[in-house]
Amino acid sequence: MTRGRRPAFAVSGHDLGSPTEQVRRLEALVNTGSVRVRTAAESKNSVIPSVIELIDSSSLDTASLESIFRAFTRNRQLLPRLADLEATGHLTHLLQQMRRYQGLKELKLAVADPDAAVAALCRLLRREWWVFGGHLEPWISDEVIPGLTDDLIAMVRYDSAIHVVIVGPPAVPDLVTAVEGGGFALSPLVAAAADRARGLVRFLEERRRPLSDQLQLECGRAFVTILLGHPDHVPGVEPQAVREEIRVLNTFATGITVITYEELVNVAEQTLSGAGEPPP
Repeated sequence: MTRGRRPAFAVSGHDLGSPTEQVRRLEALVNTGSVRVRTAAESKNSVIPSVIELIDSSSLDTASLESIFRAFTRNRQLLPRLADLEATGHLTHLLQQMRRYQGLKELKLAVADPDAAVAALCRLLRREWWVFGGHLEPWISDEVIPGLTDDLIAMVRYDSAIHVVIVGPPAVPDLVTAVEGGGFALSPLVAAAADRARGLVRFLEERRRPLSDQLQLECGRAFVTILLGHPDHVPGVEPQAVREEIRVLNTFATGITVITYEELVNVAEQTLSGAGEPPP
């Protein structure tokens, strides 16, 4: 039998070639400047099935995957088709979830470190702003509210209220201490942060109109969250006692809330679980 010429992208389950070669072929295919419907014969002999096999078997390395995605971005005619695919939205969602799980893992490691620096935590929290819950968005920059120090994170709530987070250290050994005769006392850091929070609320309330104009929304009243401490870093006091003291403190405050890093991590985990994807 006379052998015909092998099609450019012909593959079979027993003739996949090297992963590198298959990636090269797929990249060349995606990189083409046109988009058309393939015939049944072309689809049968396409490189696509072999690459799918490679992906399913985890045989593609990071560099190969990146080269494929870069090819997609170069093909301007293909991008609208890609955007219309239901699978694209699902992939975007999965990638976002994976990145958030990685960010949460970083946050947990930082919180567990008794020597964690506030500056590093602020950088992490600005990047992973979603950990504060789905009702906040990081719309506010330093240019909008000048004078904000590095340990402040300014966001906007779903109801257009400005919400500022004061970031403190996770390791505060005297966050809650037992006092002689019974009961507990809160750390002086809590009182100092509360005084600062009240000043921030006044500052933002006085500037509500210009801030509304700059943000192009009708800003509601200002809120401040004090992020400080973790029960695991409080020796000699049961975690439940720490939680209860913080809860009681918050019942007497209006517009100012104190939360520990333990509660922040819980909020982040609830946010991820509410997205409908289990952790990897």
